[in-house]
This record gives sequence, C-alpha cells and structure tokens, in this order.
Amino acid sequence: WIAGSPLWAVIPQVVVVETFNSLAPLPVPTLVLAIALFTALAWVILIRLAFADRSGLINGGNDSAASAWWILLTPLAYLIARARQVQLYAAGGWASVVWWCLAAIVTPGVAVLAVFAVYGIVAN
Repeated sequence: WIAGSPLWAVIPQVVVVETFNSLAPLPVPTLVLAIALFTALAWVILIRLAFADRSGLINGGNDSAASAWWILLTPLAYLIARARQVQLYAAGGWASVVWWCLAAIVTPGVAVLAVFAVYGIVAN
C-alpha cells in the first residue's frame, strides 16, 4: 500500500475536488481546505501503514527494520530505508521502491484521465 501511495493519495483528491468544482465552482479557500484535509488523511494512513509494515517485518523474522518515521520524509525515503534493511535478511527488498516509482510516473496521467472522466460524466 505504501508503494502505491501516489495513486491512492492523489487520484481520490482529484476526483472529489474536480467533481464538486464542476458541479458548482468552489471558492479557493474551500478548495485549499479540501486538499489540506485529504493530504492530512493520506499522511495519517501512511504513518499507520509504515508502523504496521515495520511491525510485520520484525514479526516476520527480521532482526531490525527501518524506523517507521522515515515516512515523514516521503514514502520513497521510507521504502528505500526499508529496502536496505530487508536486503540484509532476504532478497527482493527493492521491489517496493520500483513499484512506488512506477506509481509516481503513472499518477499524473491517471489524474488527467480522472479529470476528463469527471467532466465527461457531469456534462452528460
């Protein structure tokens, strides 16, 4: 879930904000507040996921795991620190970093498609 965070943190924001904005144009302070609330919610979820992931790694047999607080730098920073620790105990720790990078590359395109879909649905 952390590796896919660019998708699930951005796309719902775009869809909800654009849907409301297309139905009735919202004032800028309302848009800023909506985006701030979505962002805060995404960060709370990311922090919880990082702590759950760290706990799962330790319970799964790793003697140590990256601090969950790395997530505050960015999810990518956490995934890199996580991969370095997982690499000590198993192979394949870098897959989540690759998936995050792919999700970050795909997200802008999906967001644009979501905007077109919102305006296409509202126009009909």
